[in-house]
Amino acid sequence: MDASTDLHIVLPESLVAGLDRLAQERGQRRVQVLREAVAEYLVYAEAQRLTAEMQAYVADMAEHSDAFVAE
Repeated sequence: MDASTDLHIVLPESLVAGLDRLAQERGQRRVQVLREAVAEYLVYAEAQRLTAEMQAYVADMAEHSDAFVAE
């Protein structure tokens, strides 16, 4: 496992209630659910970033498509 860093966060009570409910349903501790949620969000954010990069690349290439068609 990677080295760990202790973080302290403040969450609204409604999020804590949902977090506790989910942790109890899964038979996990809060921290385990939070780790999983953060990991999944980071994967999602990276996918969003890559999608934006690809869309920008396609848009850039579309500007030059006349040159390819002419060849």
